[in-house]
Amino acid sequence: MAICHLDVSEYPIVIAVLEGEVDEESANRLITEMLALRSKNERYVTINDLSRFELPNLKVRNLLRNYAESSGAYRDRYSAGMATVVPNPLVKSLMQMVNAFKQTAYPVRLFRTRQEALVWARSIVDKEGLNFPAPMGR
Repeated sequence: MAICHLDVSEYPIVIAVLEGEVDEESANRLITEMLALRSKNERYVTINDLSRFELPNLKVRNLLRNYAESSGAYRDRYSAGMATVVPNPLVKSLMQMVNAFKQTAYPVRLFRTRQEALVWARSIVDKEGLNFPAPMGR
């Protein structure tokens, strides 16, 4: 079963969780959640958790790629950083090579675990002075 959603429980840290082979419906739901987040026009740090991600079909890959490409200017303005969780060393190495050629207005890092990514994301939040909302029900 595919899982594809945004976890905003630690906002301004936003975790995009993609597990399994994401289908078109799940991808569109994630894009809708991202577009709603954009309406805040606030800086945030993204963690893309691909630790259980399986390559989706070509239509879904194109859908996600097109969204990512169309979001570039917004991300450059509002992203304080982006972490990607990739536990596979080979995939991580390939992504590092690709990222080496990308120019972004924000720091980009790869991690083996979500916990490592969260530590880094929290450091960006502290460094940038981004505000966490008051805890609810804790």
